[in-house]
Amino acid sequence: MYPEDRTIRRFLSTAPFSKSLVEQIRKLHPYSMLSDEEVYFLDNFCWSLPDPVRVAELGAYIGGTTSIFGAGTPSGSQIEVYDLFEHNPASRSRLKDDPLFEENSFFPIWERNTKRYRDKLIIRRGDVLETAKQSREPLDVLYIDIVKHPSLINVMLEFYQRLKVGGILMHQDYFHWQSPWIVYQMEHLLDHFDLIGDVGLNMTVYRKKREIPAENVDFLSFDIEQVTSLFDKAIARYGHSKAGMLRVSKLRLIIGTDKKREAELVKEVEETHGESPRVMRYLNELKKLDPARMW
Repeated sequence: MYPEDRTIRRFLSTAPFSKSLVEQIRKLHPYSMLSDEEVYFLDNFCWSLPDPVRVAELGAYIGGTTSIFGAGTPSGSQIEVYDLFEHNPASRSRLKDDPLFEENSFFPIWERNTKRYRDKLIIRRGDVLETAKQSREPLDVLYIDIVKHPSLINVMLEFYQRLKVGGILMHQDYFHWQSPWIVYQMEHLLDHFDLIGDVGLNMTVYRKKREIPAENVDFLSFDIEQVTSLFDKAIARYGHSKAGMLRVSKLRLIIGTDKKREAELVKEVEETHGESPRVMRYLNELKKLDPARMW
């Protein structure tokens, strides 16, 4: 029912060379915030599915990814879409000239951009801590681009448990410092998932290999030693810029807990990854945050 690992790895490995094809895909889905490689991978993945699937998309913004799922998944597929659909300052500024702009919500823009796929969409508008309770059907595909705050990490377990064995999990922001909890959570759960690979700037792709017990795990109760140990396992898997991005994510969780360790990690990032513009940009963004208001 699902593409084999070798097929998915083929999509992952050819994504960096897909510029002309991505240009055509973007003409159909001009609202996507994904990188070119991520657009290529997700579009190919959806079109390779032989049978209708049930997808949960957590974090939809204005519909770019929703549209790729809507266009590519087979007829009869259902796509649960989870989002507050509420502006932050960046989205309010970015979308202010859109004819459907509203001061507090970008839902009308999302609705316009995805209307051709409306028959596939199940809209879960609101706080995912509550809307997660509205569906219990098993999932074939789980796409996560929403964990920008620690309050959202524990509820992800409910979606992982819904994912079928053999189903595909995509973490869109795995390497981004705004989602550090995902990194150590996935390391903790690697007995239940196989990491197939990564693509583009931030996405990782997994296949679920065994069921997750129906129990509650409080990932926010992990002490800093446990968190950093899990992070170090993830960092060791990668080289160059992606290891650097993970070190910046690790730093976000250390800030305010141990000044000596914090200073050592900043120095390590600067000395090891100083030639990476992206890592340095992430580090500088993090340095600008007020630790007292970080969460």
